[in-house]
Amino acid sequence: MLKKILLLVVLVFVLFVSFNRDRLFLRDPLGSLTRNGVKVEGVQVYINAKNDVLLEKDSAPGFVTVIQHGNHVGTPKTVPGLHWMVYLADADVWTLVQEDANAVVESMTGKSVVMRDGKTETVVSLR
Repeated sequence: MLKKILLLVVLVFVLFVSFNRDRLFLRDPLGSLTRNGVKVEGVQVYINAKNDVLLEKDSAPGFVTVIQHGNHVGTPKTVPGLHWMVYLADADVWTLVQEDANAVVESMTGKSVVMRDGKTETVVSLR
């Protein structure tokens, strides 16, 4: 009986992850953030299956920023999840409280995301 329950729990978990892989942001422990060539310390990088990026910094001045395909850059309305491990977006395109209209995503690859906001060049290195 215990094996059946465990199998059912694993099956439900696998189905949940497979249906929400574009909305599920997992921590990238090797990810880093640089602004104008200077590494920003204390930033956690989260990525999903499409290499969209969620940036979170807890220490002052703290921020949460999402960079998604289609030039969706800004601060998400809600960020539900397990801190330092995984977050789940509220929709395929995250609902933003404040959208950064000046931000232009120059490139998004499996290795890096390059964004320019006025004179500031932001590079997120992945994996």
